[in-house]
Amino acid sequence: MSPIGQGFYGSYEGKFDGKNRLALPAKIRSAADGEWALLFLYITPETSIRILSESEWTRLQGRLASYGTTNEDANRYYLTMMNLSAEIGLDSQGRILVPERLLRLAGVDDKHRDVSIMGMGHRIDIWSIERMEAFKRARVYEVDEIFGPYREAAKRLVL
Repeated sequence: MSPIGQGFYGSYEGKFDGKNRLALPAKIRSAADGEWALLFLYITPETSIRILSESEWTRLQGRLASYGTTNEDANRYYLTMMNLSAEIGLDSQGRILVPERLLRLAGVDDKHRDVSIMGMGHRIDIWSIERMEAFKRARVYEVDEIFGPYREAAKRLVL
């Protein structure tokens, strides 16, 4: 059964190393073959890291394109998301490497390296522990003026 069919479910704890690598849990790594050989990540409007397979990334791009070029929310979401995205892969030890600029936006820095890794069906979300706790308390963590409009655009789109 493909990883998309069985999906990723559950929550795991992890920690980014000094080289900005994160080892994915064995359960996720074993399902990350084939369909998940090419991965894309982006920073979400909630300032977490989201990992998608190539097919899910393509589906999301198609959904955004279906809004057309005149939809202000779709354009804002797309441009922000693409600016905050990267193509990644798993190394031989099942780790992902996240560019430093994206880690900082997601709340991972020299002092805060611990993260929560959540399998959520067709995606994997990675939250800094501090941001996850703030989100649970219904406090939205906003890094700068980019995330307010990004979050508002996301509320009005069906992705």
